Amino acid sequence: MDDLRTLQTLMNPPRVARESQCIVSFDEHGITRLSYGDMADRIRQLASGLVQAGLRSGDYVTILAKTAPNG
Repeated sequence: MDDLRTLQTLMNPPRVARESQCIVSFDEHGITRLSYGDMADRIRQLASGLVQAGLRSGDYVTILAKTAPNG
């Protein structure tokens, strides 16, 4: 599975400015734009919550989510 990503690799894209656009999503509510900085902030919040819930380095996590950032 060469396409697996860790939170660390998602939080630290290679030489990309925090304000650079990362995701653009279109839905019935309009357009949602997220920068790499926005994504890093969301990932840090998720990681913090997982640690507070008792997850530790090496634990596996599965995420079932919609394919839209505001879903």
